[in-house]
Amino acid sequence: MDFFTQLDALTRPKRPLRASSDDLERSIKSSFAKVKEELDEHLEAINESTNEIQANYEHVLELDAKVEKLNEKMEQILMLLEGKTKESEEDRFHVQPLTLREQEVFAQLYLLDSHNYLSYLDISHRIGLPTEMVKQLTQALLTKGVLLQKKYQDDILVIQLDPEFRQYQAKTNALQINEQLFKQPMH
Repeated sequence: MDFFTQLDALTRPKRPLRASSDDLERSIKSSFAKVKEELDEHLEAINESTNEIQANYEHVLELDAKVEKLNEKMEQILMLLEGKTKESEEDRFHVQPLTLREQEVFAQLYLLDSHNYLSYLDISHRIGLPTEMVKQLTQALLTKGVLLQKKYQDDILVIQLDPEFRQYQAKTNALQINEQLFKQPMH
């Protein structure tokens, strides 16, 4: 072969080089696909970790709130042990003003000896109202924050004022009871 034929043969593109560039392109695409797949897996793992971190953070917040409540309870217990209560009587007894009829029922219970109880019928006779109305007025007292004690005597429901509430009312007149009710003779 002469020199020019050899040079021509060397400089002319060969079929295998073309096939090699296709192989190279496929190889690059394949490599990028693998990198993309690995990045997607990492992204998924990061997302899962983020969700787990968020859930743990919310759980820590819940625990923190519960610990705070426990601290408050512990403070109350310590104060009680020391003879100091954080809760005043005003905080303990939340009362609302009573109507005149409710005050009449309250007066009967208030004037009662702390060892005695009255039935609805007893109160009804003392103030001249129907027994059913006395029941409704008694329920209204409870709704407005008046503390009562109930029990059964001979299968009859009887009630009295809670002794601590009686003392609270005596000290503060929180219900603003009309004093005339205690002086007027009842029906």
